[in-house]
Amino acid sequence: LGLQMSGVLGSVLGWRAIFYITGLLSLVWSIVWLTVVKDRPEDDPGISPEELQYIKDSIASVPPSSNQVTHPWLKILTSLPFWAIVVADFAVGWAHYTMLILLPTFMKDVFEYNLAEAGIISSLPYVMMGLSTQFFGGISDWLQNKNVLSTTQIRKLFLSGTLLGQA
Repeated sequence: LGLQMSGVLGSVLGWRAIFYITGLLSLVWSIVWLTVVKDRPEDDPGISPEELQYIKDSIASVPPSSNQVTHPWLKILTSLPFWAIVVADFAVGWAHYTMLILLPTFMKDVFEYNLAEAGIISSLPYVMMGLSTQFFGGISDWLQNKNVLSTTQIRKLFLSGTLLGQA
């Protein structure tokens, strides 16, 4: 929401308003969150005794974890799939932050949009990311539930599509 609002806020109230208003909204949200959300089910006034007992029974049925966990760091760091994930994540992050930082300036300088228009247009890729995540998440679940593709194949397919789409 902050990205969508920032262009309009900046052009109407000045660039400082972007920080003041989004900061104020974040503070209000934090107060609501700290008031409503509880750390433990026992502290939640809206939970019924039956639901509380169900949660306690569910937690009690989980076997305790072993403290003797060893991590095969050498195998992980010498694994080709691990490095493929690192490179892919770097590429996605690079594209994301490059677009986040430079797209509003590009829209303003190259296409000569005013600040409000540049802000709104620059937010569209993020709106589309939110919508496409829901859409392709559903397709991914369907492909996996119908055993059309394995989890690994689905991840490779959608990551490749993401990287090609950004290119």
